[in-house]
Order: sequence, then structure tokens, then C-alpha cells
Amino acid sequence: MYIISISWPFKVGDITKKLIEASPGAPFLVHRFDAGTNAKALDNGMKQIKALSPDTSAMFFSVDEDEGKIMCMSCCSKV
Repeated sequence: MYIISISWPFKVGDITKKLIEASPGAPFLVHRFDAGTNAKALDNGMKQIKALSPDTSAMFFSVDEDEGKIMCMSCCSKV
């Protein structure tokens, strides 16, 4: 298991690239981002996973404390 702490203001896509580089070939990746309820930002991270590490399944979370909402997205590899 790999744990990486990357501070903001990086974009979700940039953080996802760094996570992939830190654990190449990982079977799965779970990470919490600070993107509020911005679905487009998490979707961008999912696109990075599919493009750069297609054999990796992923689940991304983001919490908006002010609105009391949690955003979750996931994708599974075809392997």
C-alpha cells in the first residue's frame, strides 16, 4: 500500500499523475482529494488513470464540509 500526501493547490489531474508515478503497476488506488463537490475535477483524475495506468482500478473521494456532501467516483480495470 502506498500513501502519499500532496498539498494543494495542485489540480486533481496533476495529483493523480504523481500518485501513478509513485506506485507504477499498482492494482488499485484509493485517494481523497480536496476538490469539494467538483465532479469534473474527479472525472479528470479518472481519465488520467485510464490513460496512464489502464490496469489500475481507482476510487476517488472528495468532501465538501460546508455543504455536508461527499463525492465519490470509481473505475475498474478490464483485467
